[in-house]
Amino acid sequence: MPSNTRESYEPALAALRSLQSMADPTPYLHLPGTTREALTFYGDVFGCEVQLHTFTEFNRTDGPADAIAHGYLAGGPVALFAADVSGDEPGARQSRVLGP
Repeated sequence: MPSNTRESYEPALAALRSLQSMADPTPYLHLPGTTREALTFYGDVFGCEVQLHTFTEFNRTDGPADAIAHGYLAGGPVALFAADVSGDEPGARQSRVLGP
């Protein structure tokens, strides 16, 4: 008969944790050519792995070949997606984020 210890429930708890993290909102930033630097910085700060995919990898020709078409943080406490904008798309702009 299986014991009712935390170890016996760990596989189910791990699956539940993964479902909970999938339901959390994840920001997706569109940056003006600074995605590589931004995700590398946040990856270092939060101890996450950084995944970067270029325009070339996604067969995109609407921007520089080495621009980031999609990038994200993985394996850490923070979820974040980002991409470089192309053409006339505006990048992310923030003002008065922490105060009036």
